[in-house]
Amino acid sequence: MRYIGNKTKLLNWIYEVIQKYCLNNLNELTFADLFAGTGSVSLFMKDKCKNLIVNDLEYYSYVINKFYIENNLNLNPQIKYESYEGNVYNNYSPKEPTFGRMFFTEKNAKLIDGFRKSI
Repeated sequence: MRYIGNKTKLLNWIYEVIQKYCLNNLNELTFADLFAGTGSVSLFMKDKCKNLIVNDLEYYSYVINKFYIENNLNLNPQIKYESYEGNVYNNYSPKEPTFGRMFFTEKNAKLIDGFRKSI
């Protein structure tokens, strides 16, 4: 899941800085992601360190990161879905050009709602 302000584009740089200043091998250390958000940094570091500490104030972050960090299954669901105007579309996508930047485009919000409805 991506959102405004995510660190996905910074992952390689973050990793290089950690390697540069870390005196031990990362696979022997604990890594702390203190502002985890959707967990892009934690997920990236998951197989590169011995332990992870993942923290954020938001409950959605807890749910997403619990799945990412504790799940070791390779999931590849084959779920069929169609566009649907549901909760994400109604609350997290623009309805008019004057609303400015929101989390999802109308098209993506409908796809997310359709996927949610199918599961």
